Amino acid sequence: ELCCCSFLGNFETVSIKMAKEQNISLNPSKISGNCGRLMCCLKYEQEVYEEKLNRLPSMGSIVKTPDGTGEVEARDISEYKVTLMQENFERCGLQNVRAVCKDATQSDKSWIGQADIVIADLPCSGLGVMGKKNDIKYKTSPDSIKELAALQREILKTVVSYVKPGGTLIYSTCTVNRGENQENVQWFVENFPFHLESLEQYLPEGMCSET
Repeated sequence: ELCCCSFLGNFETVSIKMAKEQNISLNPSKISGNCGRLMCCLKYEQEVYEEKLNRLPSMGSIVKTPDGTGEVEARDISEYKVTLMQENFERCGLQNVRAVCKDATQSDKSWIGQADIVIADLPCSGLGVMGKKNDIKYKTSPDSIKELAALQREILKTVVSYVKPGGTLIYSTCTVNRGENQENVQWFVENFPFHLESLEQYLPEGMCSET
């Protein structure tokens, strides 16, 4: 049976308090394989969600910025997901947001140098949300994680060209695997003219650290 200890570093054990707060089973087989450990980032997951939710504008409200109105294009390779996103946008009354079906590994020449912000929320192993999606531990293997890390780099090589000079690229995953996170970030800054910027000012105080 796959266990996180075979390819991840050390993580905090699950405390009774932590489990009760997040409604997580203390049964090791239902948490993260044989070792009974839990990804430490899960302890912050709910508070981050609640904090961001409280900062969102109310449904249908008009958001004004110093630079006027922007335009958002959400992309996914799945037509089903694109349909769901578009339905949500329309239900919320969003007029400057649209969803399109695109393969992120294929360059879109019309978008080169056009985006102020690119959010690359990429396919990943999902190890950071294993507590809520127990099936991940049965579908994940060291080889599949390496394949995902390679796919992430392929997508990053494509979408980086969409960022206009002085723009921002946000790389996002829901995993705690170093190969998909720190190692991919290091590879990116070594190969593209970007510099890292701390997200600390945008995070709840409890999530900020020296790293």
